[in-house]
Amino acid sequence: MSMAEGVAVLRLLRRPGGITVIVVAALAAVIWLDQTHDHPGSMAGKPAAISAKSPSPSPQSTLSAPALGGELPAIVKRYGNAPQTPGTTPSPTAKMAAPGLENLLAGLESKVKGDPTNVSNRILLAQTYQELGFRDKALNEARDIAEKNPSHLRARLVLASILSKSQQQAELKEAVTLLDSLRSQAEVKQFLVQMYLGDALIRMGDHQNALANWKSALESMPAMDNRREELQQRIKNLGSNA
Repeated sequence: MSMAEGVAVLRLLRRPGGITVIVVAALAAVIWLDQTHDHPGSMAGKPAAISAKSPSPSPQSTLSAPALGGELPAIVKRYGNAPQTPGTTPSPTAKMAAPGLENLLAGLESKVKGDPTNVSNRILLAQTYQELGFRDKALNEARDIAEKNPSHLRARLVLASILSKSQQQAELKEAVTLLDSLRSQAEVKQFLVQMYLGDALIRMGDHQNALANWKSALESMPAMDNRREELQQRIKNLGSNA
């Protein structure tokens, strides 16, 4: 990647919808690479890049920041309506408006079905389900990955991140246990561990420790991380209510 491209990516991540574009682009890349691998001659004479453009939201579609302790998935906020019941299939009147996103998701599902041993693709699928509001599917996928790959630290972190958004005390406790086991792992970004711990603890009513973990996460979180502004706001809100 050139310096100019790197600057462009950093600018994209600073935008509120930046993470949405990255996830869509990642899905597109996975499916495109699979297609070019299966059909090496099919792309001859065609552009070798797939772009994912994010439509500019109208003032009417702009959503306010989520309340402390609850989030609406970024992709759903940006592109359309989440299913009324997480984990269920959207009705015809509540389909996602992202151009081609449903096809990309279907392609990724097919790819995972064809090679269920590819942990990276399965993790991407679990994260995509979570972003799109299919919480049950995300949890089932992440739990299965972690159970079959107990030494895979990223799989455990993704499972913990999903559990940390639960409204069930048993799942929140499970998230805390998983995250505590990742505290000493140098391969895992500790600011993510601390951020997810804060997410779980705030839902368990432990505001003091949630605040402490969020503050620690903010200290080591990269300045260009797109989650930084939201985390700062959470800390401010929680601190003012302490």
